[in-house]
Parts: sequence; C-alpha cells; structure tokens
Amino acid sequence: LEINTGRSAAAATEAQSADLLDAFLDALLRWELWRLAAPDAARGASTVRAGDAALDAVIAASPRLLPGASLAVARAEDALDALVDRGLVVTPGSGGYEAVARRRSAVEFLLARAAVAEAPAAPEAPSKEAAAAAAATQALREAAGSLDETIAGYDEEGYALIW
Repeated sequence: LEINTGRSAAAATEAQSADLLDAFLDALLRWELWRLAAPDAARGASTVRAGDAALDAVIAASPRLLPGASLAVARAEDALDALVDRGLVVTPGSGGYEAVARRRSAVEFLLARAAVAEAPAAPEAPSKEAAAAAAATQALREAAGSLDETIAGYDEEGYALIW
C-alpha cells in the first residue's frame, strides 16, 4: 500500500531527519538541565558519566549533526519571525517563543560538547574530518549568533518575548 502525501521521498526523509534532530536537541537540553538542577548525590556519578559518554559518542559519530543543528537554529529563527508577524510572540503561554528559546539553549550545550570533542589530544595537522567538524561548528556558532541578533532586534523594537 502506497500513500501519496504529495511530498517526494527526499522531502519526507528531510522532514524525518529534522524531527529526529529536534528530538535529539530536546533530549540534550533535558539532560543538561537535569545535570544542573539535581544535587550531586541524586544524580549518581556513574549515571552522569554514562549519559555524558553516550552523548559525546553520538556527537562524535554523527558528522551531519552539527550541520543539521545549524538548520534547526535557522528553522527556530524562521519560527520566531512568523510568531512576530502573526502577533503571537506576546501571548503568554503560546509556547512559540519557549520552543525557540529551548532550541537556542540546546544548541549552546551542543556547542560546548562539540568544542570538547574537537580539542586535539596532541598538536598535529588537522584531518579532513577535523577540518569539516571545525567548519560545521563555526557554521553552528554563526547560526546561533544570527538567532541571537534576531532576538535582540525584537527586544529593541519592544517585543515582549514571553515564555
């Protein structure tokens, strides 16, 4: 049975990839917030080490993760623009800006982990993979900076960015 959704297979795959990336960024944010909020004794050192190792392994083994995260930030910026255009950004509880803020926070945590993963153990000429990872990290920083500028611009214009 084939269902025609009007989207090409490539578009459907792209949408699925975006959904998976959004789920990963949401999980990363929840993990990092839990680490910050829970007392050391409640977290358990082995649980934290295992969770951190798993996240770091996923980040290191996923060359498309950082470029995908850059696209997620761009989507968040587009969503914020749409909220402002429709006048929904000032509606408390609309959840629109919260989603943008959560995405931006998740990306900040991802950037911190990527920076640790990129740090070379010994000084040597960077490999093609390391150069690509550095470029992807820089692109993600630039996307996050663009979103930050957009948020600051709306703030300067007097928009109340309410969660």
